[in-house]
Amino acid sequence: MRAWHGSQELKDKIVKIMIEHREADALVQGYYLEIDSDSPFGYRGCFVGCVVATSDGGYCESNWHERAETLYGIPASIFRLADTIFEDLPDEDNAHVEFATTVLDVITPGADLSRVADWADRWSLEDGSAEEKAEQLIDHLENATVLEPAQ
Repeated sequence: MRAWHGSQELKDKIVKIMIEHREADALVQGYYLEIDSDSPFGYRGCFVGCVVATSDGGYCESNWHERAETLYGIPASIFRLADTIFEDLPDEDNAHVEFATTVLDVITPGADLSRVADWADRWSLEDGSAEEKAEQLIDHLENATVLEPAQ
């Protein structure tokens, strides 16, 4: 599996839309997705809720993290950990909304995230503050090996 299915265009599109979600105060903690006619998107949602709705155009009945994996080539375990971090970060200083865009932006198209996914599975069971988890996840994602395109 290659992050962003190897597409810089896909990454740029999704990061741009998530930044727009951040600026419109559409990223919220506590639920995947909620219809909100006051939002320019027609909804507000958590990190993974907005990521999935951005491409699917609406509500996902179940398996949000797996759907995000299918859409973007980023393992579900990474989305689960990022979603947990998003929910646990303090909302007073908007750390959660900054994290939501940063965690996507640091992933290089074509990166092999299998080792990061293994780490995410283990780390999500360990103790540590949300800030520590965020820092470490971002570091692991930034340093993932980029796979060469198939010839």
